[in-house]
Amino acid sequence: MPGDKDGAAKPLQKPAQTGRDNEVQFRPFKVLNLRTLKRWDPYEDKLPVKWDINDPNGRIRSGRIRYAVTTGPDNKLVTIYKQKLVGSYLEHGEDHELTEAEQWDGTIREGLKERIGKKITADLSEIGVYVEVWNTTNPEPAKQLRKGRGRTERKGEWIAVAAELVEVDAIVEGKWDRDFVIPYDDPDEPDKGEAKMIIKVKNVRDGIPVEVEVYRIKHGDDSEEDHLYTDKLLQEASDQPGIHGLIVKDQRVVRKKDGQEPFVRFNNYEEHWKYPGNNFYCFRVGFGQGRPMVASERDFVKKEKQCLHFRFTVFIDIASLRDDYKNCGRQLWSFLKHKTKYFRPYKWEGRPQSVADIHKRYRRRYIVAIASHGSTFCKHGDHPKAKNKKGKLVPMDLYHQAFPPDKFVCPPKPYDTKKAKKQIQADVRHYKHKFGGCGWARKVIHGSLLGKHSDKKRRYWLVTPPDEPIKGMPWFVLSSGPKDRTIKVIEDGDNPQLLLWAGGCRQMTTGNFAERFTRNGTRYFHGWVYSVWIRENTKMCLDFFRRWIKGSPKKGPLAECDLSKLVPAYRAAAKRSYVVSCPRIVEGRHVLNPREASDAKEAALK
Repeated sequence: MPGDKDGAAKPLQKPAQTGRDNEVQFRPFKVLNLRTLKRWDPYEDKLPVKWDINDPNGRIRSGRIRYAVTTGPDNKLVTIYKQKLVGSYLEHGEDHELTEAEQWDGTIREGLKERIGKKITADLSEIGVYVEVWNTTNPEPAKQLRKGRGRTERKGEWIAVAAELVEVDAIVEGKWDRDFVIPYDDPDEPDKGEAKMIIKVKNVRDGIPVEVEVYRIKHGDDSEEDHLYTDKLLQEASDQPGIHGLIVKDQRVVRKKDGQEPFVRFNNYEEHWKYPGNNFYCFRVGFGQGRPMVASERDFVKKEKQCLHFRFTVFIDIASLRDDYKNCGRQLWSFLKHKTKYFRPYKWEGRPQSVADIHKRYRRRYIVAIASHGSTFCKHGDHPKAKNKKGKLVPMDLYHQAFPPDKFVCPPKPYDTKKAKKQIQADVRHYKHKFGGCGWARKVIHGSLLGKHSDKKRRYWLVTPPDEPIKGMPWFVLSSGPKDRTIKVIEDGDNPQLLLWAGGCRQMTTGNFAERFTRNGTRYFHGWVYSVWIRENTKMCLDFFRRWIKGSPKKGPLAECDLSKLVPAYRAAAKRSYVVSCPRIVEGRHVLNPREASDAKEAALK
């Protein structure tokens, strides 16, 4: 320390002070553990209040219970009743409680001139209950100082306060008219995208405006953690006409316009399947300026049918006309339809009428699975070329197999083995043209065949734009060639939310196709590195879905959509010995199983 000789630190021998010491003041007494009802009907019962006091030195001289509500355009706190506390109610100790005769009956005595002498109603809910004690004999405490830790503007006066909120019980009945919904404006089941709310009330005056909020239930025990799905501030009347303009009439909540029950359209698409876990919904109701209260059932474990479940929709596009592809799609649909509880599958086998028709069926799904063929065409300048049947020099078709499985690019070259060469020769005989690769993953057209037009000349494709940045959305295309095509770009938010299962061949030889989805809202993409037999595709598809969805029967149906099991279930299915076409699953920009099933393919070629 400065002034020490020999640099040695020495302990202080006498008390030290700075000359600027501050006096520390603590709250001299407290009100603790205030208890009252969470929800109260003033027409049936009085309001019980219990509290504890910590005042071992006996400093408290006065006290009261104050009941107040927030009202008016400026949300001002207005006291509507006060009762004085004296004697033993102010003493140090636990479990102070008003007698039944002293309990408040809900009659407004001050503050709201037009309501004095009348019972409180739900449009004034919630009620603040304040137990206040102070250390002077003044009939009213002075205003508390800001950051005064209990001091007031009156010199030497301290106050301690405990507060609780009480809802005025207004809900006689609150329930949905159905037990499940799907996204609004669904092309297959348009009538299942909205749900009515049946709400019967009490302790509310006719004509009082009503607010309705819809929430996704997070935990059955704690409503404060629920996620808001929609209310009239989030969505305008044009989007949610069923929750705007609500009033109370004859002890029911109705739409002022037509006197019918309120309803909600499940069209806040950004919120669909946003959170993992259960997918049940409840609603809250608020009257006038009152805080909205939970009105419908939240216990989805014991009373599941009384909650509203938002189904996990799956669209299965059986685009190929071959029977083996049709059987694949039908088996997946049958499994989801008959062996699951919360998945809602739809399949499509007909010829599309237009690009817009396909787009409408793909959008706003949880999962889309394609049972059809896939193709990849490399347009890079270094890609090898060959003459077609018309003698025109065109880029060669990419190798279908026999190249290293985890390159994730246009194949540079195949394996230099006898078995690999035999596979390529077999492909040449089957497809009647040569194959090549350049190793680049740029300017490729990559897509899935979605069927033929009724004229049998034009085809529908789900493709990647060749010259746009990889973050751009995929296209739906109806085309008979480069000069004859109708395009519908997938719009933001229309991608499947969880998974695109691309059932056709060679969907993983470049990252272009997969990342068009996984970088634009779809969490996972499945595809194949090599050409794949449809029976292999079918086995892999069904094996994966059964492992994932039905892999935890002991946990019950609520575990059907356990996302923590999705990737492990996929990896387990991908390791099966029959999978030699190398299935891959992509999240974001990353392949999550880069070596699964590779050993089987490499062993088959060496």
